[in-house]
Amino acid sequence: MNIEFWCSVEIQSSNTLGTYNKSNTQDLEKYIQTLKISVITQKLLEMSNTKLAQIKEAKETFQALMELSRLLGTGLDVETLSICVRLCEAGVNPEVLATVVRELRKEVENSTDEVPSSSTQLK
Repeated sequence: MNIEFWCSVEIQSSNTLGTYNKSNTQDLEKYIQTLKISVITQKLLEMSNTKLAQIKEAKETFQALMELSRLLGTGLDVETLSICVRLCEAGVNPEVLATVVRELRKEVENSTDEVPSSSTQLK
């Protein structure tokens, strides 16, 4: 027995009512595929909006950290502060990290004091 299969589907983009029968299932399958793609696209947009909000929040947080660093006179540039933040996020003890940064600065100062400048060597 051949039973006609009729269904009505409201097409969102044009808000018109389309009628499909069993012999024209390809149209219905295309429409369903379009709906699936539409749902996936919507989810991706929601995810990207969430990701953009997270990026914006992280940027604002880092800007606040940079300003705090400047106010405290740490002398850390953007790259160094970024490295320190990543190390802290990875579980490094901030107090130990601060001690290491201070010691490294002392070493750099001592090494530059020991190396004679090029103008001194010419004399």
